Amino acid sequence: MSDPQAAFVEAACAPRESGHASGTLERAEAILAAHPELASSDIHTAAILGDDAAVRRFLERDQANATAKSDSYWTERCSRESVKALLDAGASTSGVPFPSGHAAVDELLRTHRP
Repeated sequence: MSDPQAAFVEAACAPRESGHASGTLERAEAILAAHPELASSDIHTAAILGDDAAVRRFLERDQANATAKSDSYWTERCSRESVKALLDAGASTSGVPFPSGHAAVDELLRTHRP
């Protein structure tokens, strides 16, 4: 595995074409177990893991983290608080599946749709 962080994001995020009901988190959990340093490596991983405090820290360090490119970090693990912090800091909802299937997140996404 040449890029464990990219592999983790891919494994942890629902495929755009199949939604949250597809797949499991087993591969993502195995990658994280083999590379625990990923948990604090970037805003995408923090959001995927629902680590609200880390998401806020990344945003406090640099608001541009809200618009840093990633295929997706909008997952079922991404908490309402993380989503709110990202949206408030300027994250785009372009390409984010809606409805997401998570009422609290959809409430926020609804108000930030392009």
